[in-house]
Amino acid sequence: MQVRSDTPFILRFKRKVETPWLDVLGEPGVHFDEDRMLWVDATGAPLWAGRMKKYPTACSTAGKMIPAGYTPSGKYKPSTYRPPKMDKRSGK
Repeated sequence: MQVRSDTPFILRFKRKVETPWLDVLGEPGVHFDEDRMLWVDATGAPLWAGRMKKYPTACSTAGKMIPAGYTPSGKYKPSTYRPPKMDKRSGK
């Protein structure tokens, strides 16, 4: 007879790591900066590679007018304005 556990299946095999992950990397001087809310190295440069390969950017696409015209089904659509949008994905 099997005993049911309330622990999810994937968590039954989880092991506790004795050393923090920064010690495993072997990088001296890495710490969390409370003011900037970032991981920084000994020189104060942010460590972006902890989350992504490229540094975060923000680019904006301009708004534009969608021209009026007929749809493939024959309905008439008036022109509309598409507002600008922000893209905050990394490296875009």
